[in-house]
Amino acid sequence: MSAPNTKEKTSTVKAARDGLDHELTVLASMVEAAANDPAVRDDQRVPIVQSAGMDVKSKGGGKSKLQFAVAQGGSSGSVILTAEAGARGHEWRSTPDIEKYENQTPLATTTLSRVEVTGLTVGIKMAFFHRPIIPGKNTDWEGPIIFEIK
Repeated sequence: MSAPNTKEKTSTVKAARDGLDHELTVLASMVEAAANDPAVRDDQRVPIVQSAGMDVKSKGGGKSKLQFAVAQGGSSGSVILTAEAGARGHEWRSTPDIEKYENQTPLATTTLSRVEVTGLTVGIKMAFFHRPIIPGKNTDWEGPIIFEIK
């Protein structure tokens, strides 16, 4: 880069770095969103990140504990989904596809950390997913939790 004086050169370098930093942040967000997509199988997540030339960020070693649970509801064909309190809201999803987790159905988005889902088909197993809504943060989907509907 050629600039007439040092001040202009420094300013040009800083602008180029800021632009590059912004583009890398956008790219990282896109890769993270693709890898965290609930439709993506767990065994495909790391290869998605690595195919972008990136590494998977460690979360302190070991598999993290799920922050939500599924329990039998108050009536036949219902379940109660619960999560840790503290988030501004909660997104919930389910699917009867317990192998590939495709065709996930969005359930209620709630401000409470507990929701009862009714009208489910008795006798089948379903996969449930949860994502806390925290302002200013891109949170990951948790799950699946496989649960037989009774």
